[in-house]
Amino acid sequence: MASISQLSEEERNFTRFFLLNFKVSPVIARRFFDGIFPPAYLDQTINRNMPAIISLNKSKRINAVQLDLLRGVPGTVWPSYFPPIPVGTNATSSNDFDLTMMICLLRNLGGLITPSNGWDQLPHPNDTLPGASMATLKWYRNQMAHATVTSMDNNAFTDEWTRVERALTSLNKGQIPHEITEILHYDLDGEKAKTLAIAEQKQLTKEYEKEKEQIESDFSYYREGNLPKNFADANENFVKTWITDDEIFYETKGTKLVYDKVKDNNCILVTSNSGLGKTATIRHIALKLKLERYEIVVVESPDDIIKYKTNKKQVFLIDDVLGKYDLSPTLMEEWERKNEKLKSCLKTEFGSTKILCTLRLQIALNKRFKNASTILNKVVINLERESNILSKEEKQKILMKHLGRSNFENEIKTEEIKKMCENKYAFPLLCKLVSNSKERFKQRVAFFRQPLSLFSEELDKMSIENNKLYCILVICMLYNGSLSSIIFDIYSKKCDKKINRIMQTCRLESNVSKKELEDSACSAVGSYFIRDRNNFRFIHDALEETVGCHFYTFDPAVMLSECDISFITDRIRVRSNENSPEIVGENIVIIKEDELNENHLEPLYNRLSDELSNGRFSTLLMSDLFKNRNFVRLFGTTFDNKHCTLKSKYTLLMKNSSEISRSVYKKTLDILSNDNKDNRDAISRVIRAIYGRRTLMYWIIAYSCHEFFQYIWNKMTKIERKWVLGRDYFNQHLVKSFFPLAVLGGSFDIVNELICSGADVNCFSEFGETPLYIAVKSGCCKMMRLLMENGAHVNLRRWFTMNIPILAASNKLELTSLILEYDLNQTELHKAVRRDDLESLRSKLRSEDIDWKTKSGWTVLHYAVLLNNLQAVEVLFHEELVQNHYSYFDFKQVHRVKVSTADNNGLTAVHLAVINNNIDILSILLRNKAEVKIRDGFDRTPLHYTTSGIATRMLVTHSTRKQCLENTRLLEKGREYNKTSMSAFRTTCFNITLHTALRNMCRDFVNMPDKEGNTALHSVIKSNILKEESHSCIDTLFENGANPFLVNNDVISSYGLIQSSFDTIW
Repeated sequence: MASISQLSEEERNFTRFFLLNFKVSPVIARRFFDGIFPPAYLDQTINRNMPAIISLNKSKRINAVQLDLLRGVPGTVWPSYFPPIPVGTNATSSNDFDLTMMICLLRNLGGLITPSNGWDQLPHPNDTLPGASMATLKWYRNQMAHATVTSMDNNAFTDEWTRVERALTSLNKGQIPHEITEILHYDLDGEKAKTLAIAEQKQLTKEYEKEKEQIESDFSYYREGNLPKNFADANENFVKTWITDDEIFYETKGTKLVYDKVKDNNCILVTSNSGLGKTATIRHIALKLKLERYEIVVVESPDDIIKYKTNKKQVFLIDDVLGKYDLSPTLMEEWERKNEKLKSCLKTEFGSTKILCTLRLQIALNKRFKNASTILNKVVINLERESNILSKEEKQKILMKHLGRSNFENEIKTEEIKKMCENKYAFPLLCKLVSNSKERFKQRVAFFRQPLSLFSEELDKMSIENNKLYCILVICMLYNGSLSSIIFDIYSKKCDKKINRIMQTCRLESNVSKKELEDSACSAVGSYFIRDRNNFRFIHDALEETVGCHFYTFDPAVMLSECDISFITDRIRVRSNENSPEIVGENIVIIKEDELNENHLEPLYNRLSDELSNGRFSTLLMSDLFKNRNFVRLFGTTFDNKHCTLKSKYTLLMKNSSEISRSVYKKTLDILSNDNKDNRDAISRVIRAIYGRRTLMYWIIAYSCHEFFQYIWNKMTKIERKWVLGRDYFNQHLVKSFFPLAVLGGSFDIVNELICSGADVNCFSEFGETPLYIAVKSGCCKMMRLLMENGAHVNLRRWFTMNIPILAASNKLELTSLILEYDLNQTELHKAVRRDDLESLRSKLRSEDIDWKTKSGWTVLHYAVLLNNLQAVEVLFHEELVQNHYSYFDFKQVHRVKVSTADNNGLTAVHLAVINNNIDILSILLRNKAEVKIRDGFDRTPLHYTTSGIATRMLVTHSTRKQCLENTRLLEKGREYNKTSMSAFRTTCFNITLHTALRNMCRDFVNMPDKEGNTALHSVIKSNILKEESHSCIDTLFENGANPFLVNNDVISSYGLIQSSFDTIW
């Protein structure tokens, strides 16, 4: 055995730094902690902060083990609903608190200031506050915990030692702790080192036991399926507001129908015109379900429902589910694509998952919605249907409830109530508006008879007689219906230029002060606005929309130049003169095609031109306007005349300088959550792209603006087109991001045009994707066929990814069949499997072609597994003969298929069966001695692709049995295992590793890493599978030795992934 004196200098550096972090850091941190929370008064501190501690425990910031330590502090008094502390439990103190727990308490109870880089990153060297020092200790402790080497060069040692020493000195009142000096002078030779290592091992073993309990607690929280904390808090705030608003809600027969239907159905869609109480109805129903222990979850998309579904009773709410003003085709397709997954989510015990949606009536009457294959149109309740329409009695009750809140109920006559209840337009909204305004209450009968015209007249009159109020309504509308009171601060210069222009347009005197404007805003509270903390908001969208349309007619030039671009994209439409009449929502501005050349539209063209020239492409290209060829032509002409760039290559180099900040990026993607869902991936890719990939042309193809693309493409020369379609990097001729982005954008016409112009169908995106892979992932058969007919290779990938078309098509028979149709070098056996011609397959089983590979490397067995053809697999392994007792059949005469053959990308039949989650086929393969440890081209075993607990258990069981047989065979042969000698230092490190799980353990089958260092546990946590299956996979992997502390190439453990997924905070 080697002597310990043989430690290298690098190993000594590592040992000293290890001891600094695990021996000294906790001591100094505890010394600082005791200074903030003196041990003599620790019980009083805990009692004083009891509500905060309980809240931290509920949010999983303090786990069950840590809570028990706090409860063990003598003198603490806990609520009676906590279970009693077992007799004989030792008293605890701050000496029992680990570094993680101390940081948590200091952050949340001790007022520790958050470091400049946050708590989970290494602080900036200039940040010397205590919070930064604590974060430094945490950072290096975690780095050492995940270290895979046991040496440090001198430079790294000096730099990192200095940073930790500086943090410890800062926490130790500016004095260098003597413990640091001791470690620097430790004798790491001979018996002293052994004694030291044993002492450290005992201490680390104790810490490991605490961390083990914490892991079990956190994984229990994960299995219970709780919502992420931040998301749950936001929902809770919504519900608090709803409870207040619900006090004046009156249950109508329509409301009762919705509640009755929701008992027997999982998804209800409520529709009506604006202002009839759709949203108030589903919120009221949700609050009733809350009393039945349902959790209310406000979401925006079907993906959110799948993501946030737990094993609790839940009701999901979505407003304007398919668009606010018009049917969004992209949202409609998104719901159709996710329909089967949603059905699976809703198949819960006793119907414990509900979905409540609203949709404006003009959208619900759209034929596209009625004919869609989705859960949304299965149970639709129209509040304006004759059987649901408000009765006179219901109207009276609703009116009196609203008037009662404002104490107007005794000031109205019976005859007036009858006349007001004759109204059929937005009755609940009008009740709210009249009850909140004395002026409207004075004109109550007239207001109910002609609300829109009266409101418009009210705005006309206001713009002349009370132009301050009109001005503030316009300003609020221009800021999307939410106006911060900060702009009224006399010292604030925010938005002054815009406000001054609106004031001038509304004919206000130049000397009107901000205070006067704020007074006008306050006077509008109740009649037009509600005040939420420091913001003024319109009572209802209808008011904001009406003000917008009114100001558009008042001064279109100012409106179009100052409004949020969303007014143009959402509320202005071009309609063909030949178009049949369409159902259009209220407050939509319609432009006829024969008006496009008129002078009054010049401000519209100028505003869009300015947006384009300033590089603000995102919202602009969402507009319905750019779908009209005549509009695009006239806009292009205007832009040419104004900027003279569309005709030259300069346009292609025009960069998006205004939409690369994080705030704009987030805002854009928030908008995309409600529309342009199909283009979301393409658009987000452009937003985050490097400098050369944010040109106008990239934005156009990402948004699939075919008409605009065609206009510019036709103006470009052949050289310019070739330049656009060319390589991104000089030394990587296959990376050509433009064409793959066009495929991702989804416009068949654009992609076809690019192919005709010479685009390389076998190029790669900057992420290593082929155009075919992108098309398959998008599920577009038409696009796939176009690409393959023009020479796209069906099994192509880059060496550093596994972006293979066939993997993206898993369990999608139509897509898989289409890919196989274009595979080259197929034998008759391959064709028989494709056609599901089992007779032909049986007749050719003796053929030597049974293991023949196509150009993609696929055998007949690959084909059968890819197509989920169980019968074909049985034929290939002659299982049907055994099942039918063909004992006379001579199996020796039959050519047996090779079960573990890999294709060009290293995928075996077992890989593919696991990817498709076909348990029956997997059983046959394993019975026929398939190898489960074969790695594909990315070093992934079949276990990396598992999505079900059953498949996971089958793979690990098969591997274990095979290993046992192998071990038995080795013993029978009398083989000896060679023992590798280890130094004392390495032996000590190995023992510490064994007890703390902070080093790499023996990576057996379940812990095999792929090229990115991800184990099967990493892969399961990252995959988007239902939580029940995810729990089953994780449980099985843990039972069979999966190590949650193994880190991938990004130094992230699977345990860390789970924590980040559920917003847990250390």
